Amino acid sequence: MSATPASEPDAESAPAPGGHTSSASPGAPASSGAPAALSAAASPGAPASPGAPAAPASLGAPHDPTPAGAPAPADAPAPADAPAPADAPAPADAPAPADDLTRLPIDPDVEVAESPTGRPAPVHARPAFLALVFIGGALGTAAREGLSLGIPSTGGVPWAILAANLAGAFLLGVLLEALVRRGPDHGIRRTLRLLLGTGFMGGFTTYSALATDTASLLAAEHGWLAASYALGTVLVGAIATAAGILVAAAAHRVRTSGVGG
Repeated sequence: MSATPASEPDAESAPAPGGHTSSASPGAPASSGAPAALSAAASPGAPASPGAPAAPASLGAPHDPTPAGAPAPADAPAPADAPAPADAPAPADAPAPADDLTRLPIDPDVEVAESPTGRPAPVHARPAFLALVFIGGALGTAAREGLSLGIPSTGGVPWAILAANLAGAFLLGVLLEALVRRGPDHGIRRTLRLLLGTGFMGGFTTYSALATDTASLLAAEHGWLAASYALGTVLVGAIATAAGILVAAAAHRVRTSGVGG
């Protein structure tokens, strides 16, 4: 049997750089499972077989392992122009929404309303409200004067003024707490606050007489008595106000529990 000379290696079937063998015929489609990049290098223009992974657009571009449509990792930084989540807390200096401002209680001392001339005016400066304060103040002052006539001063201490201030502090706490628990400062509640609170209690209690009596005790060289009288009126008056608030709050709870039951 004659020896057949070895055929020279075909240029088209020679190994490609990198150790991979290109297709035998140019333009043939790449085999199933072969990398698309190698198939594209072996046969330019040949369509990739189904199931083959797509080649990267650029060999120098970074590869993103996250599939398209997959959620970003939890620790991934958000884009600069990404909107804030709906439940994200607002900054500390952010202005309150308009609907939150409307729910805040209205301070009757700064509330304004349209006057007959069309200009905003303080509500408490209306003539009818001023008349309520005037009437209540006159009655409160008369009541304090009657108390002073019935309880004379002894040892230089004006017991009537002390009693008026402490009783007035307690009753004012009861009144204001009861009114604020019944609703906003409108209508009959505002009328009672101005007539009884600002007017009557304002005339019944007196810190001007407290200052005058304290100065008189100091002038008579009763320093300790003067300090005890002044500080005692303020401190005990504050306790009396707190007690009045607690009494009104307890009465409100009893009343609402009775209605609810």
